[in-house]
Amino acid sequence: MARYRQHQQFSSHRSAQLIFKLRRQRFRKMLSMADDVELMRASWVLDRAVDPSFKIPIGYDYPEKYLRAGIDEPGRIWPWELETLLIEALGTPKNPGNRSANPRAWSFWAEIVSALRSAENAEGGNRPRGPILRHLNRILYRQVQWQARQQNLADFVRWKSIFSDPSLSDLYVTKNGMCPLKFQMIGLGLSSILDESQETTISYEYESKQFRSDEIRTFIKMASRTITQIREDCHSVVMRSELAHRESPLRRFPLIKISDNPTRLISPLRQPLFWRITEGMYYDVVSIPASRNLIGSGFEIFQRRLISTAYKDYNVSGDISYGPIRLNRRSPDVTITQDNNLEIAFECKAKKIPLVDKISIEHDLANSIAVSEIAKGVFQLARFRHDLRSGIVEGMQETEHSQYVILTLDEWNFVGPITKDAAFLKAAEMLDRQRININFDLREITFCTAGDLDLFVTRLPLGRLRELFAKNRQPQFREHAPNSLAAEFYEKPAKWRDYPLASEFVFDI
Repeated sequence: MARYRQHQQFSSHRSAQLIFKLRRQRFRKMLSMADDVELMRASWVLDRAVDPSFKIPIGYDYPEKYLRAGIDEPGRIWPWELETLLIEALGTPKNPGNRSANPRAWSFWAEIVSALRSAENAEGGNRPRGPILRHLNRILYRQVQWQARQQNLADFVRWKSIFSDPSLSDLYVTKNGMCPLKFQMIGLGLSSILDESQETTISYEYESKQFRSDEIRTFIKMASRTITQIREDCHSVVMRSELAHRESPLRRFPLIKISDNPTRLISPLRQPLFWRITEGMYYDVVSIPASRNLIGSGFEIFQRRLISTAYKDYNVSGDISYGPIRLNRRSPDVTITQDNNLEIAFECKAKKIPLVDKISIEHDLANSIAVSEIAKGVFQLARFRHDLRSGIVEGMQETEHSQYVILTLDEWNFVGPITKDAAFLKAAEMLDRQRININFDLREITFCTAGDLDLFVTRLPLGRLRELFAKNRQPQFREHAPNSLAAEFYEKPAKWRDYPLASEFVFDI
C-alpha cells in the first residue's frame, strides 16, 4: 500500500509538471507573436493608467473600468504581472513568420494574463502538498506584501540619507564612477519625464549646474540595456527559473534602449526605475566589505533622526554605553523614553535577506548568515531588557508598556514561524553561551520593516504605535506582520506632507 501511494504521488507530481509545462508554453507562444517594443509601449500605458488623471493614448483599446479596479476584480492587470510578462516576452525567441499579436488590443492582454495566471497556478502544483499547506500563511503573505509594497518618496529620502555619509559616498564613486546623490537626481528626473512620455531621447551633451554630461552617460550605463542585451538577460532568467520566485533584470536595468539606439529610451514600468534609485543602490556597493558597516550605521542614524522628528515630545537616543566598563554594553540603536520610562527600543539591521531564505520551504535557515544577523539583534534586545530589569541601565526603566522591536532595512516582512523561529533559536544559543538567564519569552520581540515604520510614524502618535507593537507580541498575533494589524490604530489618512522628513525631498534638477 505504501508503495502504491508513493507511485500515486509520483504520478501526480509528473502530471502537475506536464500541466505547468503546457500552460507556460501556451502563453510563451502568444508572446512570441508580439513585437517587444510594442509590448513595452503597451505596458507603459497599462502601468501609468492607474493614475486617474492619465489619458489613454489614441489607438489603445483598454476599458477604463479595469485599469483602476480593486484587488477583487479579475480584469485588473497588476504591475507585477506586467513585469513577469515582460521578462517572459523579452526572454522568448520571436516567431519571424507570425507577428499577429496586437498589444494595443485589450483582448490580447485578457488572454495573455489569463494564460499567465493559469501557468502560475499550475506551477504551484509542482510542489509537495504537505510543506505548502504547512507554510501557506508565510508564503501567501510574502507574496501579498511584495505586490503591495512599492518604493515611494520616503524610500528615496531614506537612501539619500544613508548615502550622504562621506565615506560611503566615496566608495560609491570609486565603484561606479559617480556621486550617489547625482545618480538619484538623474534617475528622478528621468522618472518624471517617462511618466509623461512613452519614450525619451537622451542628450549626452546636456549639462547643468547639477550634473555633467559624463555623469549622464554613467547613469545610463548603470541603469540601461540595449534591447538586445536585455533580451539576453531575460532569456537567461526564463530558462533557469520559476515564474513566481526569481530575479528581475528590469530592476537592475529599468531603462531600455529601443532598437539598440543609444539615445532613445523607454521605461515600460514605473516601479523598477524608482526601485533602481532607492533599494537598488544597496547592490551597487554591497560587494565592498567596508560598505556594509557604513550602510548599517547610516541606517541607524537615519532612523534616530526620523523618529526624533516624528515624536518631538519624547527623548530619542541610541547606541549609548551603559553599565560597568568591564561589561562593554551599549543600548539599542534607537530608544524612545519619557520621564526615564522606556517606550520602545529598536535594534536596526541593514543586511538584506537572500531570496532563498525568504521563500524556500526546505532551505536550512540555521546556516543562513542573514538570519544569524537577525538573531544577533534579538540577542542584543533580550540582553538589554535583562539589564534593564537588573538595574544596570542608569536613567531608564522598563514598564509594562515597553516594546522591543527588530527594525530591518529589508523590505520583507517576518511572518509565519520559519525565519522567526530560526532567529529566536540562534539568539537563545547566544544567551546560553554568555550565561544570561532571561525570565521572559524571546517571542515577545517583534519585527518591523523600515518601509512600514515610515507609514506608522506618518499616521500614528507614539502611544498608538506602542499599542500596535503590543498587539503584535500577543501569542495569537505573533505570526502577523505589524502592518496587517495597523488599520485599527490609524487616526488619520496617509499624506506625504505628514511624513516627518518630507521637507528633505527637495531638489533643483
